[in-house]
Amino acid sequence: MNNSLRFPLLLNCQLLQDLAERQKLAFLDQCAAVFHERPTVFLIQGQPWRGLFLVATGKADVTFVAADQNRYFVAEAQPGDAVGELEAIADRPCAATCRTGPNTTLLHCDKALFREHFRDETFQRNVMRICYDRLARDIDRKFIDHSYNVEQRICHHIVETTTQQRSAVARNQDVLARIVGCSRQTLNRTLGALRDAGLIALKRGLIEALDREGLRMRIAAGKSAENRGRFDSGESGVHPVGQTR
Repeated sequence: MNNSLRFPLLLNCQLLQDLAERQKLAFLDQCAAVFHERPTVFLIQGQPWRGLFLVATGKADVTFVAADQNRYFVAEAQPGDAVGELEAIADRPCAATCRTGPNTTLLHCDKALFREHFRDETFQRNVMRICYDRLARDIDRKFIDHSYNVEQRICHHIVETTTQQRSAVARNQDVLARIVGCSRQTLNRTLGALRDAGLIALKRGLIEALDREGLRMRIAAGKSAENRGRFDSGESGVHPVGQTR
């Protein structure tokens, strides 16, 4: 069966936005579909680029190893998300490592196919919009890391990685502690408080968002309290670029 028939939701993904229907079908059907029953690394940081990958089902975690030799979580690619597009344009080795979750299907667009479709200006625009959105997200996360307390960062991560339709996120607590930058003990205490408040449910390997609006309110309440503290202490809350508090 053609990929466009197996995964019809991909016809509306950001990579193919505003393309002619025949071009969308051609792109999806020319990609190679690969199913991974178990978690599998398919792009390796520092290794040569292998093509663009589009998540059809399941998920893929994006991580990188920093200068301190620790591995850090970057993003979770969901169905419809593309990875590897920036390396395709820049002709650079992989900036990060990508690993599928269990029961994940990827569509692999090799170099020749990518270059063929990249001649189209709308396809180029879509690729650059993906890069732009990723940059904007990274800037937002730097602000969050700098300005949010632990509870706010945990609430933000849960809201960011869930939707109304997909309310649970599979997340090992050791991994989540590294993502939000706290100890395992602090994470467990904070998750317990959010559970007791009826905002989340904790299951083995899963965090379910029961009240996403309530989580957003916890984030906003933390920001309001921080701003009151700044005004009380005489801080303006405005800091030149590169200056820390």
